[in-house]
Amino acid sequence: MASNCIVYFEEIEYETDYRAIIKGYSAQFGSHSNFEIEYTGADLVQNYGYIPDKVLRLLKKDLNEILQYGPFQERCIERMSETKSLGYTIDGNKARKN
Repeated sequence: MASNCIVYFEEIEYETDYRAIIKGYSAQFGSHSNFEIEYTGADLVQNYGYIPDKVLRLLKKDLNEILQYGPFQERCIERMSETKSLGYTIDGNKARKN
């Protein structure tokens, strides 16, 4: 049975030109969990909260497309600020972007 996971972005801090701290919450299975992730382009680290591993892999790819790799360019930062959420479907061992 497939389920949805939506990742909502509430706050993004650019600590350096190469490191973004993203805070928000993920909603799945009728509940939600606050999270904080660190994104450098090469790595995506979940500091706290819960986002399923299958979704984290896809989220990293999506962030690579939106923010690209550091140093983060102004147009990419602007595009990320316009992105409020990303949706994914989890079906067994697989996940895909909605």
